[in-house]
Amino acid sequence: MIEEVNRGYKVIFTTMGKLVQTLKTEEITQTSQTRMKRIRKADLLIIDDLMFMAMNQNEANLFFHLINDLYNSASIILT
Repeated sequence: MIEEVNRGYKVIFTTMGKLVQTLKTEEITQTSQTRMKRIRKADLLIIDDLMFMAMNQNEANLFFHLINDLYNSASIILT
């Protein structure tokens, strides 16, 4: 990850809990909107603690759409 940052790539590191919370509040808060813009412009998205939390149907749907949006534009690492 450090090497990618040093090369100028936009790298975002987040936990699954923070990502889901951001996705759920994107339409409500400016902070979440800004964070999601950064995530969607990233070259590499690293999501930690993927299996730490159970997701309901809505959260899983939001996550799926994000992954689908990033499919052709960013690399994704799940831990």
